[in-house]
Amino acid sequence: MSRCRITDNLPAPDVIAQEIVDDLEAALEQFREILSDVEGFSESISKSEV
Repeated sequence: MSRCRITDNLPAPDVIAQEIVDDLEAALEQFREILSDVEGFSESISKSEV
């Protein structure tokens, strides 16, 4: 009788690592978009106060 280990169903470590990198890059891009929106909003407020 063979035992089934949890790790038997996991992808290879390099596949997991690439998925992590892809997720982090996507999150970083979302933060960049938020920063751009915030900077644009701040600039529009500054201009309207003048």
